[in-house]
Amino acid sequence: MSAPALTRSTVRVPTVGSHDPLRALEGAATTSVRVPGAGVRAGSASASSTSGSAEAPHGARVPRRVRLARTLLLGIVLIAVLVGVFAAAWSPSAAADDEGVAAGTVTVVVAEGESLWSVVGDRGYDRDPRVVIDEVHTLNGMESSVVHPGQRLVLPAR
Repeated sequence: MSAPALTRSTVRVPTVGSHDPLRALEGAATTSVRVPGAGVRAGSASASSTSGSAEAPHGARVPRRVRLARTLLLGIVLIAVLVGVFAAAWSPSAAADDEGVAAGTVTVVVAEGESLWSVVGDRGYDRDPRVVIDEVHTLNGMESSVVHPGQRLVLPAR
């Protein structure tokens, strides 16, 4: 009896140093390597299946322009999310809502006909009222000195 005839076979292995890491992970970037001694018996099912494989051509890849647009879009979305998070964290309303009234402060309610200057003046601070009004602006997240009757103001302690 004679030994069965062996034919050469090729094995697909991932290419090292591919230009596109995503393709290497997906297994699309492969190259043919002949393995000596790894033959397939003539007439077997696996010998006929390797010759007619329908794989994507080796040079098929996503165009550079598409990859660049995808990367830019991802960057813009990431920046927008970060800006939103920082804006929410450092807004005056977030500072006022953190833990209620801070230590060393007093909450007062503005009465009819009062201004911010009269509220600060009635408290009898022993320092310049302009400095106290600046602190009131910071504590309450105010952009102007306009106050309304019934408005609650956080004032610094004397």
